[in-house]
Amino acid sequence: MGMRSRPYSLLALVLVLIVGMGCNTGITNSNSSGSGGDPSLYGTWTLNNSTGGIYPPQIVLNAGGEGRYLWPNGTQQTIYWSQSGSSVSILSGNNPNAIYINNLTYPVGNTFTLNGVSGYGVYNR
Repeated sequence: MGMRSRPYSLLALVLVLIVGMGCNTGITNSNSSGSGGDPSLYGTWTLNNSTGGIYPPQIVLNAGGEGRYLWPNGTQQTIYWSQSGSSVSILSGNNPNAIYINNLTYPVGNTFTLNGVSGYGVYNR
């Protein structure tokens, strides 16, 4: 490569970095959309038991990283979820604190534990 190809190489590197920064899919606040995760998580999950908090009776996780909480009074609350390895974070509404599903193995079976700030909820299919 001669001297003329060096500016083009630098330009290509800068373009790759700009595109890479624009493709960040992590959740940073409740207005973001989630990136979803493993297909074995998709579907409706029902609360089996919980301690130390108020957990939605049902959670729906959709393929696109969105979903909803289904409450007993018929209210549906939009959520955003994103998987990173064996952990899933879920954000809802104006709550800036994510709740987490940790230590998942894949494919996910029929149970997971949702860990909140002060307790947990066990969900089944």
